[in-house]
Amino acid sequence: MSWADTLRTGLDAIRSHRLRSGLTMLGILIGIAAVILTVGLGEGAQQQVSSAINALGTNLLVVSPGSSTTGGVRGGSGTSVSLTASDATALGDKSVAPDIQAVAPSNSRSESLTAGSEMPVTLDVTADPLPEPVELAAYFIVSESLTNAARYAGPCRVEVRIAPDDGALLVEIADDGCGGADAAAGTGLRGLADRIDALGGRLEIDSPAGAGTRLTARLPLAAAR
Repeated sequence: MSWADTLRTGLDAIRSHRLRSGLTMLGILIGIAAVILTVGLGEGAQQQVSSAINALGTNLLVVSPGSSTTGGVRGGSGTSVSLTASDATALGDKSVAPDIQAVAPSNSRSESLTAGSEMPVTLDVTADPLPEPVELAAYFIVSESLTNAARYAGPCRVEVRIAPDDGALLVEIADDGCGGADAAAGTGLRGLADRIDALGGRLEIDSPAGAGTRLTARLPLAAAR
């Protein structure tokens, strides 16, 4: 049978069964349209996802510390202090990690500041992220010391220094006021002494009359982790 005979037979079959032929052609068209639509939607979704990833930076890697547990309560991600500035320095060293182009360490925490004090205060703070008990203790030490200076020291200047010191956190507050502070005379300093003692730390107060006050606290870091 020649191709002409085959074509003629096919045309005769279509004319004889017009409804079935029409439904068959409709099914073929619907199938082709479905395939085209599925492929188009898939490529569109893939491009959208790729654009979102590229917008974040395909070569950007964020490293966050894990969570910590304090008093039986587990904190959220990033509350641990397992990462320090020295880790970022090590990652930025080409001899340690040659494939890393740059490292940008960041620190996220809650801070509060009260404005409007007429007492000049100089801050010198150098410290990596701290264990929460040590951080709270340092906050209360500085807060209580500034309150006492404002109430009792008279017009003066205050210097606050916070820095790591041989496995401990050194918190030092010095003013040039009237001096004469006595830890046994008020509840504020006694409360600080108790808080520091609970962490295994040490509190020293040097406050000769007329020569200002220097409060020095050393809070061990290893015991608080």
